Amino acid sequence: MANDYIFSIQKLLLFFLIISCRNAVGSASIIKYLPGFEGPLPFELETGYIGVGEEEQVQLFYYFIKSEGNPEEDPILLWLSGGPGCSSISGLLYENGPMTMKLEVYNGTVPSLVSTTYSWTKTLWFIKTPMANDYVFSIQKLFLFFLIISCRNAVGSASIIKYLPGFDGPLPFELETGYIGVGEEEQVQLFYYFIKSEGNPEEDPILLWLSGGPGCSSISGFLYENGPMTMKLEVYNGTVPSLVSTTYSWTKISSIIYLDQPVGTGFSYSRTHKLASKPSDLGEAKRIHEFLHKVL
Repeated sequence: MANDYIFSIQKLLLFFLIISCRNAVGSASIIKYLPGFEGPLPFELETGYIGVGEEEQVQLFYYFIKSEGNPEEDPILLWLSGGPGCSSISGLLYENGPMTMKLEVYNGTVPSLVSTTYSWTKTLWFIKTPMANDYVFSIQKLFLFFLIISCRNAVGSASIIKYLPGFDGPLPFELETGYIGVGEEEQVQLFYYFIKSEGNPEEDPILLWLSGGPGCSSISGFLYENGPMTMKLEVYNGTVPSLVSTTYSWTKISSIIYLDQPVGTGFSYSRTHKLASKPSDLGEAKRIHEFLHKVL
């Protein structure tokens, strides 16, 4: 997603968190107003934490939206965003919720929120549960680091990353990040992470990895599914999370391109709002095809 909007979402997440944590953990808050939305919310939104597991060590954060139809009879739907590691607020704001972020040039203030006409909450109750919040913010910091590195050069160039905060020593694999422009006048800028095979890169195959969602950055596959490193599972202490090597990485026998797509995913963005607001399978297939021709 265009980077300004990534930080906008972070602000919105933080706002939810501040509201929901005003009371003790395990309690719930009814949210009647949100910055960026004009007037009171036209639906009932509840946020809070529910403790589970031994001594309730795990605190799961949720957004609950009551059906706008017949809440007494309408079914309740539990929404879990893909990824893994993608907050369910992506579903609330970009897939099937009662509001979304207005597509406009970000001016540094709180983004505008507008009602949708397609919300599933017109006939359903929704419970949206994100990943543990400490790790969400850890991933955001890691995203920011990648962004700072990759944007040091002009758009369309690539950077070889040799060190990452949280990892002890130089990376034991070759990591390249950058943007490739595709489409008319290269209006679409696709962001990628390329990891060269640790086996025989001259002969090993090249794999293109596209995360599900839609809207989940491919860094989720890199860090949580088949990449050469992952985040160490430990209590988050407010610093940069620790990164450790994996033993199961697919990069041991193949090179992998982790691609943020469609437009609006991860760091991939469009210079025109038309493409950002109307993605299609055919359009994305053409853009990925062009991307592969340019990057290989």
